[in-house]
Amino acid sequence: MDLHAAACRLSRWSVAVGGVALAVMILLITAQVVSRRFLESPMVIADELSGYLLVITTFSALGYAQHRGDHIQVTLLVDYLSPRVKAVLHVLWCLIGLPFLALLIWRTAVLTHDSYVSGSFSVSATNVILWPIQLFVPLGLGVFLIQMAAELMVALGALREGRS
Repeated sequence: MDLHAAACRLSRWSVAVGGVALAVMILLITAQVVSRRFLESPMVIADELSGYLLVITTFSALGYAQHRGDHIQVTLLVDYLSPRVKAVLHVLWCLIGLPFLALLIWRTAVLTHDSYVSGSFSVSATNVILWPIQLFVPLGLGVFLIQMAAELMVALGALREGRS
């Protein structure tokens, strides 16, 4: 299996994890609303856990959004460029983006490791251990990096063969 196909499969698995987190978040918020409205007993943990699930949902979807081209883009000027120039710009964007992603992965992995070593937990009624939630940040960024690297390889191959 080539890198691009593997990256696409990894991105789909990652977004599926994010989809599960989103579904759990929706159920949790619904339970919170029902509990508060009809039972007059709010769930203390719902807001905090929903925030953690939002982090998982967001970072799990980064690679898939890259694969589909769904990240926010302003293409007002780019739309008027030739396909070859667009392909060159895509390669340049990847070459600039990959080191930044690597830096983000490294720094967030260090933060996660520090939380693991120090046993950090949330300062709330739940006392949630933080490192498992924080781990989704470098993992999601890692999938994003792999997807971007795979797209870079495809774009470079297309430019080399003249099919931009």
